[in-house]
Amino acid sequence: MGYGIPVIASNIREIRDIVIDKELLFEVGDSESLCKILTLILQNIETHRKYSEGKKAEVLAKYSWDSTAKVLEGLIRKLVNG
Repeated sequence: MGYGIPVIASNIREIRDIVIDKELLFEVGDSESLCKILTLILQNIETHRKYSEGKKAEVLAKYSWDSTAKVLEGLIRKLVNG
């Protein structure tokens, strides 16, 4: 996501929680769904752009070192201060 590449992945909790574009998730074992998503991305340049560069800034803001450090700092403060 942060590299400007669409993320196509299995719809399992661990992945679903971090992937922004839920439309690009396919059910485990559903090869037809995977094929449809791959075809959509590979055959339509505008759709490819939408799911690549369009989300890059959002991902970089959410998962940057600065934002991660702020979340971690908040957790540590909660633990220390009770």
